[in-house]
Amino acid sequence: MTLQVRRIVTGHDANGKAVVASDERLTTVSRRIGANITGCEIWSTDRMPVDDSPEADAAQRAGFVKRYNYRKPGSDNASTP
Repeated sequence: MTLQVRRIVTGHDANGKAVVASDERLTTVSRRIGANITGCEIWSTDRMPVDDSPEADAAQRAGFVKRYNYRKPGSDNASTP
């Protein structure tokens, strides 16, 4: 089974009404820590407080990273460093 992660980001419009800012499926990658581990980067930033403008969201970041990892059932924990 392929890992499928959907990221939905909410926000507010100019009138203060709640809106969906983005709704996307994230690309998953195999992790080097084990053949049975896949994951994806959910969010990252390089500064606090966070600049969550659309321009900043489009930029590559190298600071804080939020990831989701999935270990396949029956995978060997002993092989993970």
